[in-house]
Amino acid sequence: MKSTLAFKILSLASIVLLCSCEGATEMYYTVNNQSGQTITVKSMSYYSEFGDTTITQIAPGVQSGILHRTERGGRPEPDMPSYAFTYIGIFNEQLDSCTKDWTYEQNWPVNIRQLKRIPSEYRHDYSFVVTESDF
Repeated sequence: MKSTLAFKILSLASIVLLCSCEGATEMYYTVNNQSGQTITVKSMSYYSEFGDTTITQIAPGVQSGILHRTERGGRPEPDMPSYAFTYIGIFNEQLDSCTKDWTYEQNWPVNIRQLKRIPSEYRHDYSFVVTESDF
């Protein structure tokens, strides 16, 4: 009887331990405005609720988030930022469109940090830098 109870407790503890070791990957997508004027960023994401368009005003010299998402399982490999969005439009005060291609992976430098080893947790910071010459 005691060995059966000990087996059940050990089994339950093992299940809890294994299920809690999955970890997570947090991804932050930002636009860094290095132009001399306020820009407007319109974005639609596969991960936003109801597929809404997000509109963000970013002053010169400011970096602002346009999406944060969490994925189950910690992983150090970078994501393709263009896969997270269905649309990104960036406009300056004269309503000129940004010509820099947001779908090109090289335009999103990434900083990846491991936050915890067990369970594996990572943070990915993607930044799309906009300068005056991008309009």
